[in-house]
Amino acid sequence: MITIELLTQLRAAAGQDALQISCEGGTTVSALLSDVADAVPSIRDLLLDGDGVRHGWLMISIDDALVARGSDPPVQCGCTVVLVSPVAGG
Repeated sequence: MITIELLTQLRAAAGQDALQISCEGGTTVSALLSDVADAVPSIRDLLLDGDGVRHGWLMISIDDALVARGSDPPVQCGCTVVLVSPVAGG
């Protein structure tokens, strides 16, 4: 299983702070985001654009390592992935 932690707007839109996604041998960030969007449709538009591509402003970390924008690294079973949408304040 891969643990997905949802922060900021994602948590509020999903109505939960975490979920588990099953994996067999691992996956990639892009495939995982698609799986999360399928599991929690209320956050699809916060994760992916109309073409199913990750929004550039979405921050992702895998086991505390920040994922670079535009990269699609592997995600192994047992990892914790944190998803953070932008927040505004002043």
